[in-house]
Amino acid sequence: MPLKYTAEITVSLPRDQVVAIFEDPEQASHWMEGLQAMNPISGEPGAVGSVTELDFLMGKRRMVMKETITANDLPETFSCRYDADGVRNFIDNRFVVVSENETRWEMDNVFEFAGFMMKVMGTLMPFMFKKQTMTYAQNFKAWAEDGKSVTQKS
Repeated sequence: MPLKYTAEITVSLPRDQVVAIFEDPEQASHWMEGLQAMNPISGEPGAVGSVTELDFLMGKRRMVMKETITANDLPETFSCRYDADGVRNFIDNRFVVVSENETRWEMDNVFEFAGFMMKVMGTLMPFMFKKQTMTYAQNFKAWAEDGKSVTQKS
């Protein structure tokens, strides 16, 4: 059974600035903690159908996933699928204008699990997936609003 949830965060910037940061691969490592590399595999990066390999280091564990863009209607919406060992994650992102200088980033997430251990984690510990989503969102907000990068040690 898939894990489904929505997360959201409000960023104190106009939507065009939020979207510019979101879609800029050069800025991703500042808010996606652990991101080591983004390697385009096929298609024009950001275009529907394009595939990019994302290489993360989470503690001492390396995780590689493939991102496939499934829809790109920015600045309103952007959808993608992430494939990694034992898990597939579909994300529909919406960027909603709250005011002239505020944007709400809404993320609909669906996780599908394969293999016994991943199914157990998805069933017994859904909070881990939700927490990771919010960590990325809060890191994005800190980078976008204040220039606080996850690459800088405090």
